[in-house]
Amino acid sequence: MPTYREATETDLHAICALGEEVNAVHHAAFPGIFAGPGDPDRDAAHWRSSIGREDATTFVAESRDGLVGFVTVSIAQV
Repeated sequence: MPTYREATETDLHAICALGEEVNAVHHAAFPGIFAGPGDPDRDAAHWRSSIGREDATTFVAESRDGLVGFVTVSIAQV
């Protein structure tokens, strides 16, 4: 059973790796829109921007094997 917690900067590499797995699925379906395989850390700045901010954060799910999922949330004003 996974446990859930707020992400920290030390989770960034694992978040990038999971994000790359999701991107591969999207790229396979829509190669004209989503980037092909690459260095998982290429999106580090994007994922870092939602870790521990006042108006955004990232939550991770982890098991004995490490991180198995994540979600980012932010407050958007309209």
